[in-house]
Formats: sequence, C-alpha cells, structure tokens
Amino acid sequence: MVSPGVCARVEAHTSRGMPAKGDQPCVICYYKHRPKGITVMAVPIPASHLRLLTDPIVAHLATLLPDGRPQVNPVWCDYDGTYVRVNAAADRQKTRNMRRRGFATVFLADGPYFWMEIRGRVIQSTTEGAMDHMHHMAQKYTGRDLYTPIRASEVRVMFTIAPERVVTFGH
Repeated sequence: MVSPGVCARVEAHTSRGMPAKGDQPCVICYYKHRPKGITVMAVPIPASHLRLLTDPIVAHLATLLPDGRPQVNPVWCDYDGTYVRVNAAADRQKTRNMRRRGFATVFLADGPYFWMEIRGRVIQSTTEGAMDHMHHMAQKYTGRDLYTPIRASEVRVMFTIAPERVVTFGH
C-alpha cells in the first residue's frame, strides 16, 4: 500500500504530462490514497455570493476524465445551506467521473465580473430522491412543476458536494 500523499504511479502519470513530483500526490491518486475516516467540514458560502446558488443561474461542473483531462458540463444546482447538490443521468460520463474521483468543481457566474468557484468533495451519490430533486430543480430553472426526462427509462443520480474551497470575485 502506498502511504497517503505519495503517488503510486508517478512515472505513469508524468509520462502522460500529469502533475506528480517526487513524494507529492498527483491529481489522479490523491483521493484514492487519502487517509480514511477524515470528516469533511464544508466551507461556508459567502453571503455576498449566495444568490449565485439560489437564483436560476446555470452552473458549470468540472470533473476529471479517466485520463486526467478535465470535462466541463452545464448543470442545474442548488444549495441546502451546507452542501451543493447537482443531478445527472446515471449513464453520463460526469456521473462516472464523480463516482470514480470523489471530487468536483462547480463554477457559477452572473456576468464576467461576479462569479464563484466551489471546489469540493462528493460526499454522497444516490438515486433515492434524485427524480424529486430534479422536479424541484425544474421549478427553479424553468418554472415548471415537473422535470421531463429526455429518455423514458432515465435514471437520475443526485450528488452532494461538500465545499472545501470557495473562490469569489466581485461584489
């Protein structure tokens, strides 16, 4: 077993241009080898930027593909006062990315001079209540009471993200 913080695949990652220096963790292995049992304390969202989560502003969700390249998708999101929640179809790449890596970044902007980046750990993924969550999101973003799935057999997954770092710009 590799000790926490040490990349087991330094040579493999650096040969593909991924960050890894000596005993420093690489992006790929950090969460895989992190110490277990650490409680995630969510960082609060500043009141000055809270409306980015409460207003119907489409967020951009950044995750990492299996080869380490970023993938960014527009998503609906909400905030329960502690955690950011996003929702995705079970068969989507972003779903596989969040389940595999365990972290994501949510970026919201209202114009170029007022934005917030939320980097966090995915602390839960569940299909239970996920469609109800989408109905709630449809009300927020479209004004309709029900979300209409693109495919009749669509299975939704709700992800709960604990903010670990919040970067803001603007007033």
